[in-house]
Amino acid sequence: MFPFSYSALSGLLLATAVAAHGLVSTIDVDGTTYQGYPAFNPVNNPQRIIRAMYNNGPITDVASLAIACNGKNEPAALVANVTAGSFITYTWGSWPKGHTGPITNYMASCGDDCRTFNASNGNWFKIDETGYDSSTKLWATDKLFTNSLKYSVMIPQGIPSGQYLVRHEILALHATNAPQYYPSCIQVQVNGGTGSLSSIASSDFTTFPGAYNPSDPGYKFNIYYPPYTSYPIEGPQPIYAASNLANSTSPSNSMNPTNSTTPTTSSLLPSSTSSDTPGSSPSVRFCRPLKLGPG
Repeated sequence: MFPFSYSALSGLLLATAVAAHGLVSTIDVDGTTYQGYPAFNPVNNPQRIIRAMYNNGPITDVASLAIACNGKNEPAALVANVTAGSFITYTWGSWPKGHTGPITNYMASCGDDCRTFNASNGNWFKIDETGYDSSTKLWATDKLFTNSLKYSVMIPQGIPSGQYLVRHEILALHATNAPQYYPSCIQVQVNGGTGSLSSIASSDFTTFPGAYNPSDPGYKFNIYYPPYTSYPIEGPQPIYAASNLANSTSPSNSMNPTNSTTPTTSSLLPSSTSSDTPGSSPSVRFCRPLKLGPG
């Protein structure tokens, strides 16, 4: 038998913990693929449309400024052109199967220039959400695996042209009462928009921080026990469902735009892959984030 040192064990545990998180690795926008993360120097090398993130760990404080776009809310150098009504496709570099939960997407107008816009000042509206599909008993994160870690979201047709932040987020619910948020924001110039933001009801706008609260049923949700029939996704409902935005089209399928099935937000029975005992709340996993740059 080969000797097994404590340092080797520590390294193995650290590697396992690092692998237990994820970042968006690429973003496809109007036929152009943009690089996501990780990166040795997230801010300057190379220039990106995605705002900088310094590690692959979650945001756990919903009152923090980082809940808006992760990292330190530093604008990116580039703005991608996107046609209203087209899809943006995110590809995640990795995602742990035990980190179960919904996926949501928001937008906020940047005004004149996203490269100088503070995300915490944004008036955000939700454009897409996928929770749990009761017909297949799969969460959004389960479908992410079957779709090669890709998630596509439609840019609404019924919003005005201009610069926007698009906020893409996975929420991991594996640790009851300690949800883990993985947001990221890209900067886009929407072209061909045919509507007005005034068409969106004021109740369908929100802020980050401000959209989520520890008292929310979706924040406190136990995915293990007792059995449930629905999951209350946090935040407002998507504008295509809420406001009948002029000329806006409901996304055909967030996971695969060629599929005609509308995403659902119904609920999932407890996961059979969980190692936690039904009836007890799982402890918070010891997942140490991987640092990607200064900060």
